[in-house]
Amino acid sequence: MIPQPPECAKIAPPRGWPVDSDRQANRDLEGQVSVTTARRLPRPLLSPISAMFSNDRLVILDADGTTIDAFRAIEKTFNHLGMDIGPLSRFQKRRNLFKYIGGFKEMPQNLRRQIGPGRRTKLIDTLTEVYREEACMFDGIEALLRRLAAADDVRVGIVTRNITNEPLVTLTKLFERHGLEPDLLDFLVHLPLSEDKLGYFRQTRERFSINPACAFACGDEAKDFRAAINSGMHPFMVSYGFEDFDRLNGKHEIPAEVISRSPDELAWRVLHALQLDPGLAMPAMHSIAETATEMLPIAETDQPALEPAR
Repeated sequence: MIPQPPECAKIAPPRGWPVDSDRQANRDLEGQVSVTTARRLPRPLLSPISAMFSNDRLVILDADGTTIDAFRAIEKTFNHLGMDIGPLSRFQKRRNLFKYIGGFKEMPQNLRRQIGPGRRTKLIDTLTEVYREEACMFDGIEALLRRLAAADDVRVGIVTRNITNEPLVTLTKLFERHGLEPDLLDFLVHLPLSEDKLGYFRQTRERFSINPACAFACGDEAKDFRAAINSGMHPFMVSYGFEDFDRLNGKHEIPAEVISRSPDELAWRVLHALQLDPGLAMPAMHSIAETATEMLPIAETDQPALEPAR
């Protein structure tokens, strides 16, 4: 039996699997599955040993701080309400408890405007409006999502703890402003702040019968890294979101090799891992690859070079 997601999880309808009659109707004269439904059908299994897995691959992205520029949305919200969140560099270094009340400089004013009857409700209402009408996706992420969705053997979607009102409605409106169709993603899931992503990562992987070695999760916080590792998935981390590189690598000891410092670098890493050509839709990827190659350290050694065998 396929495990069901937690009751508290709100799941947007994924792209459906066609029934047998749909499959038969879409077969051409040679008995091959048509291109229109190939993405939705299970790929052939290689052997009885692999019967527990499909040949598909899975990519799970986080929303706030990985896909969406959440800090700018929070900054605009605070400005609308006469508050100051401070610069991104200091925001990234704060513990979660203090992220939304600012540093010592901003804290007194922010607390006065956040504490009191109805003030938190007004804050969330304003944040929701900003997300739906003004918030933006990071440059390059829209193209990445389109490229992943276009691959027949890739399942891609988003798992988020977004705190706006009706988060799935909010994110759908944001994506539509960027020209992303509602059915582009295989899944869009919202979890409460208290809910761990670990369980849903596992259930999503099992739902699509994905080999853990072919599953990837992208996030911007240490708990995203732990959820990916503990569910048997490969982590892609970013340091342009809620936590910076020093905090991820220094405090949480996340390997530098899996941390991307920009959205373009994340997109390049993901597409390279999946062996997908970024194509003309992502011209910046070629310069990213060249820069990454140039930055690779050259090992120095005092040992003499080996002479060819005779």
